[in-house]
Amino acid sequence: MNVPAVLHPIVRAWRCRSRAHCCRAWRVDVTPEALGVMAARSTAAGALVPAMRLVRAHAHEERLEGSCALPMEPDGACLFLQKDRLCGYRLAHGVDTLPASCRRFPFLGMLTPRRRIYGLSFACPTALELLGAQTSDAWSAEPDDAASAPTETLCDFAGSEDDGSRAAATAFWDEHWRWVELWHASEGTPEARLAALLEAVAGLELPRASLAGAAEPEPFAALVAAGADARVLGALAAEPRRAPPAELATLPASDDDALLARYLGHRLLVPEFLMTGASLGRLAGVLCAIAARFRRERARGTGALAAIAGLDHALLHGDWSRDLFPDDVPEDRAWQSLALAAFAVRGID
Repeated sequence: MNVPAVLHPIVRAWRCRSRAHCCRAWRVDVTPEALGVMAARSTAAGALVPAMRLVRAHAHEERLEGSCALPMEPDGACLFLQKDRLCGYRLAHGVDTLPASCRRFPFLGMLTPRRRIYGLSFACPTALELLGAQTSDAWSAEPDDAASAPTETLCDFAGSEDDGSRAAATAFWDEHWRWVELWHASEGTPEARLAALLEAVAGLELPRASLAGAAEPEPFAALVAAGADARVLGALAAEPRRAPPAELATLPASDDDALLARYLGHRLLVPEFLMTGASLGRLAGVLCAIAARFRRERARGTGALAAIAGLDHALLHGDWSRDLFPDDVPEDRAWQSLALAAFAVRGID
């Protein structure tokens, strides 16, 4: 598909520093087929203990949407992680033999009808450092060249001419791109820029000074009285399922507004969380949830970069975006509830 690639400069700047954060304490999902191939290669190489563990995982591991997890050690590390923080499987069999989830991390790649979009997962500490040090929020567009892509495309959102989905996908991503351009043309605090974006694209009258400061730090009563859904707010405030690594607390970062604005810009450009429901309502809601959750975490004493890492882990490697939109809550009410929360935490006047 001959479309240009769009990426932030930090995508090209990223280099693995073997911190092994991606190999510890979280579920590494692979396809059953990949797990079987890993078991066969390990058996052929004489690594019988990991081979048997892979075979058992293939047979008995609980499946999650068609995938299963690599076996982990009691301390939470992948069974192939060595003491030098290198991957034993990669060293033995080569990077091209790794499961796709390991090979791609932390790159995100999305194919849309008019462009390929690339970003990073900031659950990776090295990517997070780049975000903290970034001074520009600009992206770059490059000619289509599969050989120069940082990773193969992970999510295909381009639709198909065969089933007529290409036209709908084109309309959706053209509107998404309008949001990207409006975001970068706006000024002010992240909440002010977000409010200007939503008012421009949806004609919304968003809450302003009436709720500003109501989140100190639990504004639920005021927000529910203003029309927010209590279940959606509960998902917004749920405790993180995984604590950020302690090392993130020591990473330097710019001021909160600049960091949050850069992060929102990245997640707007590469909204991979839309895999849980590709709609503009979900896009609006998750952006508002990011702003509200970041401010809430900072008020609780969480470090700025640690708060971003937790958000990215929940969004891209967890179920948070799905939890924010319960099946029995209308989408409009869900995302407008999240907007109320975002603009209550930080006024937008």
